[in-house]
Amino acid sequence: MVNETSDFLGADYNWYNVVVTLDEVHPLHGGIQLTVKGSGQVSVTLVKHRGQQTKYRFFINQDECQRLKQLLLEHNFLTIQPEERLGIPDEARPTITIKNAQHQSHRVAKWAGVQNDRFDPIYDILGAIAAQTQDHQPLSQPEARWLTVVKFLSIGLLAISIIFLARAITHQIVLSIDPQSPADFLLPVASMTAIVPLLLGICVGLEWLVVRQKSFFSRPNSLILVILGMLYAINLTMVIPFVLGRC
Repeated sequence: MVNETSDFLGADYNWYNVVVTLDEVHPLHGGIQLTVKGSGQVSVTLVKHRGQQTKYRFFINQDECQRLKQLLLEHNFLTIQPEERLGIPDEARPTITIKNAQHQSHRVAKWAGVQNDRFDPIYDILGAIAAQTQDHQPLSQPEARWLTVVKFLSIGLLAISIIFLARAITHQIVLSIDPQSPADFLLPVASMTAIVPLLLGICVGLEWLVVRQKSFFSRPNSLILVILGMLYAINLTMVIPFVLGRC
């Protein structure tokens, strides 16, 4: 039998990149927003009726992750079609969304008062995961802000590194065509070799201070920092011959 959800999620190794979200926030009464990644990382936002938010971030074990995946497949999430009707005043409307490794998403929503034997077990396990916030400390506001600062600073450095890498590669191509072309073309790239390590170190240091209880690769911005470090290393291979040639 064809299982549309299995096809949507893809091979088992893709599960690590799958994201499952539950959004159950009422405009007047608040609620919860939950994100569960296949890696086990969980983010929960508790929204109060006045819009005040309390954020949590923690990890669940792989048994729980696999149980969630099993329920999605067992109930063939992509084919769930809850009964549609007009909502009752103040009735919640939980929405579950899954996003696969190719960034395709599928969403299913239903009114809280509508029973659905396939939607409800998935909703229940997500609710149980969200309830684990009582075992964890909420993120402080400064911590949440610093994580955002690190993220945007890292992305900015990533963009700068890509630009300068493209510039260095272009220069190498120009030199191969015209060896007499001005060598000063690489001077801005060379200057970045002093600036980028400092900023990269600040990013790593800030993230370590905020989430030092987790291993490096379990931290939110680690992938960006790793890619940034790799690009910087590639930039160095372009710059070092240039600097040595001017000495």
